[in-house]
Amino acid sequence: FFSSRRRHTRYGTVTGVQTCALPISNTLVTNNSTKNEVVKIDANLPLTGALSMFGTTVKNGATLALENLEKTDPNSPKLIFDWQDNAGNPQTALSIFQRQSLDKPNIYISGVQPQTMAIKKQLDEIGIPHFVYIFAPFINKNSDNNFRTWVNFKIESPMYVNFVEQKKAKRVAVLYVNLSSTEEQFQKLVVPTLKKKGIEVIVEPYSIETKDFKDIGAKVKNFNPDVVLVNEIGRAHV
Repeated sequence: FFSSRRRHTRYGTVTGVQTCALPISNTLVTNNSTKNEVVKIDANLPLTGALSMFGTTVKNGATLALENLEKTDPNSPKLIFDWQDNAGNPQTALSIFQRQSLDKPNIYISGVQPQTMAIKKQLDEIGIPHFVYIFAPFINKNSDNNFRTWVNFKIESPMYVNFVEQKKAKRVAVLYVNLSSTEEQFQKLVVPTLKKKGIEVIVEPYSIETKDFKDIGAKVKNFNPDVVLVNEIGRAHV
């Protein structure tokens, strides 16, 4: 049994601090910023709804880091955040971005993947630093201004495969929360690689709002796998 998302949830706040606020402040300080300089940071995240755990994690982490920065370096640039809630809706994320872009922010933060991808092209064209709270492993394929907060996501796929090989499994059940990012991860990377190795695979995606896993559990039991790979958010696997 191998599960990856619990690790993300447990260390989410630390990740938010390290990859959002601290790199921003460090960059500004090393660029010889003056005391009264103001840096505008706009955030476009799910702060309510099923995906709110991600947006609130980023906001809480950045707020904590900002408080620490103000205490340890009172002469640092003044960081002004505009936190907006896209509620996990790509169209809402686009509307928020269109409003925020008029303010010409210095730095942008967005998530999660469907919402980020709705505005990524426009942000790439602007070229400002864009901190993305998504799982996409190839976010910078055609750009270089995006910074993934979960940098380990790109190496998860080979970790899944290595785990299966270590267990010498012949039959593998894959369960993942049905998001565009995890769909890409498993359907384009993990599952094809396992099948090429001659491993029999059953795949069971499920909605983020799923609470009853009896049917999925029954299918997995009937399949009788040697290994179960679980990608989840929050307490789903519990």
